[in-house]
Amino acid sequence: MEKSGFDLTPPNKELAISVLTQSVGEEVANILWEDACQACGCSVDPTTQEELMKVFDELGTHSGRVGVHGVSLKLRLKIYHQLHQRYFQNAS
Repeated sequence: MEKSGFDLTPPNKELAISVLTQSVGEEVANILWEDACQACGCSVDPTTQEELMKVFDELGTHSGRVGVHGVSLKLRLKIYHQLHQRYFQNAS
């Protein structure tokens, strides 16, 4: 995707940990990430949209900021893939 002043990459592990770190610190963010991956049976380095959705969904079950971040990341990933399919995969 071309850059237009926005970060047009899909949400991923690095973004999730970065966002979580802002709320709970790096050590807790990494623990939350690993626990979420384990809880949904995913690798700690999920690569598919389905795996990331599961991990983000699991993070969304937490209360407070962590839960908000999980839901937000899940929505961002879903919207990213919908827009990508609509505007870029059907462009040819």
